[in-house]
Amino acid sequence: MWKPRKIISGGETGVEIGALVGARRTAIPTGGCSVRNFNTEKGSQRDVLKNTFNLVEHPSPFCKDRTIENIVNSDASLIITTTLNSERTGLAIRTCSKKKKPFIIIDPDQEPVTPKIMLFLNTNKPCTLNITGSKESHSPGISIKTANIVESIFADKSDINL
Repeated sequence: MWKPRKIISGGETGVEIGALVGARRTAIPTGGCSVRNFNTEKGSQRDVLKNTFNLVEHPSPFCKDRTIENIVNSDASLIITTTLNSERTGLAIRTCSKKKKPFIIIDPDQEPVTPKIMLFLNTNKPCTLNITGSKESHSPGISIKTANIVESIFADKSDINL
């Protein structure tokens, strides 16, 4: 199973913070680019995003600018969303296509998601994986689902007795 060296995101509520939490649970280094002042739906999250997850501050206050930056700075993107028609999902798809970056779109409520993600990772072998998607306000509970997905994919299973 391919494991990226780093997982990045923009740190917004929902998928992006869930991805960072899941990566931390599996000891994968994190980073990425956040909007100016590390603003999220919950207000500024400077301490947690900068100090805990190693995000850097983008000079722009607009989410679209840091979304593009994270795609450019990654080898592939995992887009987790329950709303395919969202502005962020559309921007991520267009940017990945324009920059010729591989991407996969996953709905966490559709089973099973893990095999699809594992196939994508094993095929593309990204060293830096960008994870983006739905905000928590648009998809309640998606941060926990994302953290659990990331953890289940990248947890070290070498010590499991069969």
